[in-house]
Amino acid sequence: MNRKSEIEAVKDLGERIGYGNLMDIASALWSVDLEDKYGISTGAFVPTVLPFINKKDRKITEARLESMMDHVREMIK
Repeated sequence: MNRKSEIEAVKDLGERIGYGNLMDIASALWSVDLEDKYGISTGAFVPTVLPFINKKDRKITEARLESMMDHVREMIK
């Protein structure tokens, strides 16, 4: 599967079940997988909103988000 088809698959699922729901479930599944395989409970992404991120880290987060949005927009053209 290439990146474009992965993005399209996630877009389809997100539109069917809701993007927030997709993020919550994916994050929990990733955490369970890390704990089951490696005995760790950190390392997976945790869904949040920008106001909950401290100001120091928010700039990094916003830049990463903008970069990913540009990448995704380019892939779904």
